[in-house]
Amino acid sequence: MINMLKDRIFAHFLLFLYLLYYSQGILYPNGTLISKLSLITILIISLFYILLTFFKKFGNRFLKLWSILLLSNVISYLIYYDNEPLRLDMMKNTLISMTSLFPFYIFASNKILSINVLKMFFLIFTIIMITQFFKTNERLSFELYSDNVVNNISYIFVLLIPTIFLFKNLITQSILLCILLFFIIIGNKRGAFLSASVASIIYLIYIIVKSNQSRKFVRLVYAIFFSTIIVFFYYKIVNTNDFIISRLSSIAFGDSSGRDVIYKVLYDKWTSSDNIWNIFFGFGFANSIYITGGHYAHNDWLELLSSLGLYGIILYTMILYTAFKYARSNFLNIKLNYEWYAILAIWILSSFFSMWYTSMAVFTQSILIANLFNENKN
Repeated sequence: MINMLKDRIFAHFLLFLYLLYYSQGILYPNGTLISKLSLITILIISLFYILLTFFKKFGNRFLKLWSILLLSNVISYLIYYDNEPLRLDMMKNTLISMTSLFPFYIFASNKILSINVLKMFFLIFTIIMITQFFKTNERLSFELYSDNVVNNISYIFVLLIPTIFLFKNLITQSILLCILLFFIIIGNKRGAFLSASVASIIYLIYIIVKSNQSRKFVRLVYAIFFSTIIVFFYYKIVNTNDFIISRLSSIAFGDSSGRDVIYKVLYDKWTSSDNIWNIFFGFGFANSIYITGGHYAHNDWLELLSSLGLYGIILYTMILYTAFKYARSNFLNIKLNYEWYAILAIWILSSFFSMWYTSMAVFTQSILIANLFNENKN
């Protein structure tokens, strides 16, 4: 009883800390003691539950592989430790995104957080991110003297797409998806645009296959109607935005905002190494900033290749394969299967176009994945 009470307090406190941290710049100035203490407290609580996970032998194969990747990154960072702020920043983001899985896995196993609490949390978080989106747009427009800006918060809205599966009502799901898609499109991030498109297709397939035979025609009509609205919605917004049109068109001409150069430099560095350690275990956590002259890989696979070598690539592949096996589990209902598929689609695409496991906002996926594992166990 006492443990349940403790878990309930920690669970709600953790959710509050995430909201508090992401509210910087809205409720209080950026980079103050409040945001720093929020992150430190999140890490301390998460570390406590990591220890609890191992001592009480909680977890499954996915959690064990996830733990190995987390530990490998931490060890690699410490072995090659220096005072470089960019490496510290990536380690901070990686720790928050990866350690968050452990407390929420235990919370889900013990049924500490109800679906209603999670729905309320994600709705509040979405409102906070919409506010941050407008503030970021305003700041970038002022700094660049242009309204044509690229807003990285778009990727956070992509990560929020699987949260629509928490809601039972089809209309509610559709409205939330439309809101998220709106901000993803006007954010002008091409990778986010593509990831959201694939996740939306998965949702439309879910609408069709979810129903029983007697209601399948109704849902098919709804799916066609909703997809028509989405396509028209996309067309109207994109057609009035010359900047996003030019960015999407530039893909055909091989414009990758310089990332092709970064990719080539990182790959060439690894292939040209005559050190067997570097081939198998990489050059050290976030060493990409030294190899490229100050840039991250913006690609999980190349970041892992430079950080942890072949070992990192194999481990990450095993994690994704294990997640895919859980996604196809017969123990889950159709809605949970498709929630998994949406998470995996976004995960895989983001791993190629941006960053996934080193992105702090992936804590949102950790919460969802932990909940899905609990459903799978039941």
